[in-house]
Amino acid sequence: MPQGVSQTHHVHPGDLPYSTPVLRSASPSGSINTEYGPDETSQADLELTPEEFAHKIEADLRIHEQREQEIRAESKPLLMPKPKSAAEEKALFEQVMRSLRWHVQQLEDDAILENLMLRGSQVALDPMPSSNDVDVIMQSMIGSPGTASMQVDHTPKSGSPISQETGHPRWPPRPLHEVLGESKYK
Repeated sequence: MPQGVSQTHHVHPGDLPYSTPVLRSASPSGSINTEYGPDETSQADLELTPEEFAHKIEADLRIHEQREQEIRAESKPLLMPKPKSAAEEKALFEQVMRSLRWHVQQLEDDAILENLMLRGSQVALDPMPSSNDVDVIMQSMIGSPGTASMQVDHTPKSGSPISQETGHPRWPPRPLHEVLGESKYK
């Protein structure tokens, strides 16, 4: 065998260089200052067999009873009796349509949420800014300066929404197109 070739060494989980766990018996209750009071089981419960006691506990927990949601579901019949008048028929139709719309809306909301969860984050797909200049980045997010007049004169004027006397906004404020000096009708 050539000397430059090394033999492969298989590592088994038991061979990993972790420290061995400390194994010891559980502490007796007296060593951790735990004192249990006297048994408070009633005499009636002590006289029950294990099966009878289990049935009693299940009855107390109401395991075999229907939940409120199940009772409500059974109270609504699947087939309604045929309406006797046109008004009853219209009311029944509206009720059924409201219920269907609500269920469809729930399904659509669930589908949207599921798609969002499956799709995951789209942050990595956003284009990276082409510049390190914050002003250029902000301008690209807002839009070009020619699209809207964003320059506001901060000096108070007689028609300003800020009162010259108090420095507080006047109410009701003027429409935005008057404040910016743009014509309402272009």
